[in-house]
Amino acid sequence: MARVDVTLGDVALLDRTAGSVDGTLTGVEIDPPGGPPIHASSVVLSGSSAAIRATLSLSTEDVTAIARSAVAAVAGASPSRVTLASPDRVTVAVGDQSLAGRLVVDAGGALVFHPTTPVGGITGDVDLIRSGPDVPLRIRTVSLTPTGATITATIEASALGG
Repeated sequence: MARVDVTLGDVALLDRTAGSVDGTLTGVEIDPPGGPPIHASSVVLSGSSAAIRATLSLSTEDVTAIARSAVAAVAGASPSRVTLASPDRVTVAVGDQSLAGRLVVDAGGALVFHPTTPVGGITGDVDLIRSGPDVPLRIRTVSLTPTGATITATIEASALGG
């Protein structure tokens, strides 16, 4: 993180706990194993320590990099172009083929690319951001914007020692 501007409420220093959080993190980078770094220009946090809501803002370049890496891992070739369109449309060009689909949140709280026109070896969902020990987010919503994407998520309490 480049900057932390967070207010903690109901803090117990010796127990290392806080009852609530409210604030903003800027320049956040999450490095999941096996995937590209996830860069977020800002993450707005709010809520109780048991249910922290995080709103992530990602640039178009960062969303494109995540999509390129995930599709390349499945297709075996790096996409030559990734096109994003509001609210959730994605088109990926791999070689002379074009793969269209949507960004969706699956039942497990992961962000996936859901192809609507399967081509080549890509016939199912492609994981973009999956929750786990190194990515303690359960994604709730995603929407593409003219400048990138907005993702709302909850932070898994286990990541905070809860």
